[in-house]
Amino acid sequence: SIINVDRQLKQQGQKFQKKQKKKKYTQAMMLLNQKELSIEKIAETLGYQDPSNFTRAFKRWAHVSPSLYRKQNA
Repeated sequence: SIINVDRQLKQQGQKFQKKQKKKKYTQAMMLLNQKELSIEKIAETLGYQDPSNFTRAFKRWAHVSPSLYRKQNA
């Protein structure tokens, strides 16, 4: 039925979004390990127009700021 198809598409969309977020988080961690890159450049590389949006997203993922993550993994 249309309801089941709609439900399946929604679930697939949610799974896709989750995979995309995980991929972006993994990329962020790898980029943060490259000390020569600024937080602003990393944010731009990951598609954030405003570095503060990247910082907020990273804090949701890692429970620490990008700069603190860098210090802890130095």
